[in-house]
Amino acid sequence: MSIVAGIDLGTTNCCVAVPADADIPNRDELIMQRRLRPFGGALIVANPDLSLTTPSAVWIGPDGIPLVGHAPNARPVSRVRRLPCSSSATWAPTSP
Repeated sequence: MSIVAGIDLGTTNCCVAVPADADIPNRDELIMQRRLRPFGGALIVANPDLSLTTPSAVWIGPDGIPLVGHAPNARPVSRVRRLPCSSSATWAPTSP
């Protein structure tokens, strides 16, 4: 079985959805649990906390392990080495 998923990788938030008529095991149960949310012709896939979007944020720790989504937003900004200087993805080094 394969299921097509649409992923919206926004600059602020991300979201994942599947077609409303997709053959998903336990589909009705997942909808009742609010793990899948009907929206137009799609079913939005909820996060473990049942939110429908995930912040587009990444933090890489000193050990090299990345955190994504809500976790990096909760971390304080420290030791910033590069900052975006425009939306064109041009990066400028910060002063030490």
